[in-house]
Formats: sequence, C-alpha cells, structure tokens
Amino acid sequence: MVHWDGTTWTEIPSPAEIGAFDDVVVDARGTVWVTGWARIGSAEPAVVYQYADGAWTEHADGLEGAINGNSLTVLAPDDAWLALNPGLAHFDGTSWTVMEEFPADGSQILTGLAAVDATDVWAAGIEIAGPGPARPVAWHYDGSAWSRVPTPKVSAQVYDVTIVDGRPVVVGEGFDGDWASTPLVLTTEAGTGRPGLVQVAGPTTQAVVLTSVDADAGRLWVGGGDIDVFTGFAAYAELP
Repeated sequence: MVHWDGTTWTEIPSPAEIGAFDDVVVDARGTVWVTGWARIGSAEPAVVYQYADGAWTEHADGLEGAINGNSLTVLAPDDAWLALNPGLAHFDGTSWTVMEEFPADGSQILTGLAAVDATDVWAAGIEIAGPGPARPVAWHYDGSAWSRVPTPKVSAQVYDVTIVDGRPVVVGEGFDGDWASTPLVLTTEAGTGRPGLVQVAGPTTQAVVLTSVDADAGRLWVGGGDIDVFTGFAAYAELP
C-alpha cells in the first residue's frame, strides 16, 4: 500500500508477504482499512486489515474459508460490510458474520459496496445462472434486512457503485451479441418511487470498461479504460 501526502507517495509495508488488496477505505476517524486476499500458512483466504498509529491489525474472525474480499465499506468501528467472492459479511467490531440472504454457491459475486448511512447500504455485482451470460445484480439494506433490487436483463460485468444524492450509481461494462464491450451505467429512476435500477447513458469515449466510480465536489467521476489496447481513462460529469 502507498500513501499520498499531497506531494509524494510513501510505501507502507504490507501486513502480508504474499497477496493482493482489492479495496481501501478511510473511515470517519481517519483509520485506513484494506481488503483482498493473503497467503496465510498454506491457505489464501479473504483478509481485512486496519492501519492506525503505524501498525496493522488483522480482522479475520469469521472469514475462515472465504476466498477474496472484493469491496469494503466502514460505517463505524463496529459496523462494516464486506463483499466476498462469493457472499456478504458484516463486522460487529469483533468478528465477521456471513449473511444468509446471499448465495454461497458462487452464482452471485458482489464487487461494489456503498453506503449513505447504517440504514441505507447498496451492494452490486453479477449473477451467473447456468450457461448464459453474467447479468447485473443489486441489493439494498434498510438497516434491518437486505432486499434484492430489480436490474436490467442485460449481459454485463459490474465493477463498482457509489451514492449520489441518495441514489446508487453502478458502473461496469455491457456486452453486445458479439461480446464487444461498451460502458455500463445503472441508477435508480429519479422521482418515480420505483426501486429498480435502469441503464442510462455513459460517457462518450473510446473506453469500453468503467471499473470505478465516485462523487465529490459536485462531480461524478468514472475511471476505466480500453482493455484491448491497455489505455486508461477518467471522466467526470457535473452534478445538478
């Protein structure tokens, strides 16, 4: 992991000799959390580490057998959500509990998490059902239970989700009949009261994959690239 102080990057020694991190978040206290996988003995489980005061703390209880940590959102030291490969887990400050609502057979892989607060959390990813193409999947947490949210029946890969004015924005790549990729953007319909996600226009660009999304200072940012020629891409749209 590396840290930017506004001028230079500084490498922070990793808590694991072998592994990879897929997500990093900073909580309200300024504490850094990372997730991904690591080699621990002869196993390579999902891991979550917390970095504070120059030291790493591992939070592994309950993740035994989990394959990979894809995305993490931290609401409080005792309230965090982790998208696994597959499944979803909740952290209570001591240990992780895998949620029973989510399939454990690999048919759903969640790749993005975002939260407004403890009563408004979104998860997005893909569903793989049989020999057909992967399709977007989304879930919403209202503070007491997770509910599946309708998504367009399109062939797609989803990578990330953020919240803009209380509405989720999901990004990824869509596939046409010839498996050519196009940027994918999904969100809820404003003012309709319907909870489902709909597809909306993405950035006009040669980039075909949107791998990340975030909103700040009145702008919605997306990042990605063209995987065929290995070029990176970033763009923003002014928010109303």
